[in-house]
This record gives sequence, C-alpha cells and structure tokens, in this order.
Amino acid sequence: MFPHVGGPLTAILNGRPMVGPPVPWKKTPATPDLGVWDATDDVRPGMGLVGAAALEQFVERGGLLITEGSTSALVSSLGFSRTVQVVERRQLRAQGSIVRVQEVAKLSPLLYGYDDVSAFPAYFGGDPVLTVVPRDTLDVTADVDSAVLKQAEAQRAKVILRYYPKPDSLLLSGLMAGGPELIGKAALVDAPVGKGHLVLFGIRPLWRWESQGTFAIVLNAMANWDHLGQSP
Repeated sequence: MFPHVGGPLTAILNGRPMVGPPVPWKKTPATPDLGVWDATDDVRPGMGLVGAAALEQFVERGGLLITEGSTSALVSSLGFSRTVQVVERRQLRAQGSIVRVQEVAKLSPLLYGYDDVSAFPAYFGGDPVLTVVPRDTLDVTADVDSAVLKQAEAQRAKVILRYYPKPDSLLLSGLMAGGPELIGKAALVDAPVGKGHLVLFGIRPLWRWESQGTFAIVLNAMANWDHLGQSP
C-alpha cells in the first residue's frame, strides 16, 4: 500500500532539500510515541528513480501495489502501466467532495460485497483524474500471432469504478466546479503489470473515518491479491 503523499510528484521521488540538520522520525525521550512501526534518522531523502524501479519490479514479479491520490498519479506518470494516463485538470475544482461512483466491472474481486448496488458515494480529494487509454482501432493486427494479441490484451488496464456519467447526479456534497471534466472518468482501475497488479484509486478510499463505504474495496484487493486477473 502506497498512500497519498502531499506535495508535488517530484518531492515523492527526490525528497526534501538536504539543507540543515537531519529531520529524524524515531523514538527518543522527547518523542516516545514515534518509531513504533518504522523509524529513520532523516525523513528528507526521496526514493529516487531507483526506488521507483524497485516498486515496478515488485509488481512485475507478481506483487500488488495499491495507490491513491498523488501516488496513483506518480505510477501513471512513470508509465508503470502503458494503458493508464492522468488527465490534465483545466477547470475542475473539487476538494474533499463526496461524489457518486458507478460500478463498471461488477464481477471484479475488488467489488465483492457490493452486490446490491450499482452506484454509491465516495470521497474525492480533487486529483488525480485517471483514464484508461482506448484501444487503437487503426492498429493493423491481421498478421500478428493470436497468442501475442491475447497477451497484450491481458495487460490492458480495466476500469472498475467510474464517476457517475450524469452531470446533475455526480456531486452529492461539498465543492465542485468544472464537474464535466470528471464525468465518466475512472475512479478505480485494475492494471495488470507483468505477473502482478496495480490497483489505482482516483478516489480516496481510506480517508480518516469519513469513507467507511470504500474501506472494503482496499480489503478486497489485499485478500484477493493473487487472483485479481482470474474469473470470479
């Protein structure tokens, strides 16, 4: 799980400026509650391109990487999946809004337990806006081996949830301007990468205690990490 990180994407890669003394995150007499699960002598360094490559290799070997918010934008921008892109926002402004999302892949293991609903509320933090690249209908495949075509199709990302396609029914609560930019875009994507999967959330499924209705999607991803690509 790689949760949302505040700030620009470059800061996730490059970290904070290495100016001044180290900024530790660890247990000390002055901070006895820190460093319970993890600790470091300095929080400023970023993971760098080497760290990003290690994440991609983890997924390619068969791992599951769950992202949300800025980290979904990061892995999309770095091209972990060639069929997922971030859509540039021009007029959209929605910060901490409750929006309606609609099921697209009803039989996906990610939606186990959501059997009796086709649309439900979700918390949207304002970005990113994701889309799955459509198939190239002009691509000539007549002479391509069918096994190769099948393998390529298996690596295509799939939209699991999308934002509600009717403008007057999208926003449920909060601020929204430029809503048409969000209409029908992907709210949740399952993207095969090598032997593993990326599960990219455009919504924020784990936001304090305010998004209880989407907690189960993350738990479904964890519980079914090794057969997301199989038939239900």
